[in-house]
Amino acid sequence: MLGVTFGIFPVVNIIFLNFYPFHQTFLRKSFYIILCSGMAVLYESRAVHTDHFYYNGWNLIYSALVHPLLYLSLLWNYYFIKKLKE
Repeated sequence: MLGVTFGIFPVVNIIFLNFYPFHQTFLRKSFYIILCSGMAVLYESRAVHTDHFYYNGWNLIYSALVHPLLYLSLLWNYYFIKKLKE
């Protein structure tokens, strides 16, 4: 179970960045972030129901609000690292 928890998040981040529409419109980028956030919340919901995750004072609504911010911070980190490489 530890491998599932620590293995899924890096893979999801790599997939998110790999398919992110960098050269598209703001609307398309926003839709992509919302879609990925929805899929993450859906996965988290299923993980809670199958006892892979356990909420201790957390709620699925919190996750729905936090996931877009996490994806935005991942994008900020990507741009920051890219800028450092230049």
